[in-house]
Order: sequence, then structure tokens, then C-alpha cells
Amino acid sequence: MTHAGPPAAAAAAAAAAAAVGAAAAEQQPLLHRKQKQQVGAAAAEQQPLLHRKQKQQQEQQHKQQRQQPQQQQQQQQQQQQQQQQQQQQQQQQQQQERLRSRHPQQLSQP
Repeated sequence: MTHAGPPAAAAAAAAAAAAVGAAAAEQQPLLHRKQKQQVGAAAAEQQPLLHRKQKQQQEQQHKQQRQQPQQQQQQQQQQQQQQQQQQQQQQQQQQQERLRSRHPQQLSQP
């Protein structure tokens, strides 16, 4: 009985998230939970950095929202959300690559 490993699942999740745009934000908590289960405590080390970046981007968004008209805001928000999602996906993939090289046995266990 073979099953797609975490790397395949992560790649599929990343592709799906990119395809659905804003809906990807809803998937992030699930993806984080799965990732923590797969790689254990090592993944948790990276999470605070990711959250800090998100907070900074959100603060920037709020500043820009106060200074600009409605239509521009919405376009910029969408662009920033997509950028955030791409950054998160890249960070998650890099994280998994690092963890895979550090703990290959963890990822191969069912």
C-alpha cells in the first residue's frame, strides 16, 4: 500500500492554494496543523517568524487603506494577500526541505 508522502501532499496543497487565490487563506491553519504533525517540534521553531511577517504586512495594509481610495485598496489588498500566500508556501516548502534533510526518517513514517 503506497501513499503520497508529505512532500507530494504539500506540493498539491500549494498548487491548490495558488489556484484559488483568497480562499487559500482559509487553508493555511489546516496546512500548518498538518505540517506540525508531520515534522514535529522543528516546524514550530519557524512559525513565530512567519506570523511576525504576516503581522508586519497587515500593518502596512492598514496604513495604506487609510491613505488611499477604495478601489485601489481592494486591488492592493488582493495583491498583498497573494504575495503573502506565495511567501508562506515558499517558506513552508523551504521548511520541509530543511526538515527533510535534517530528519529524513520523520517524513517517511506513516
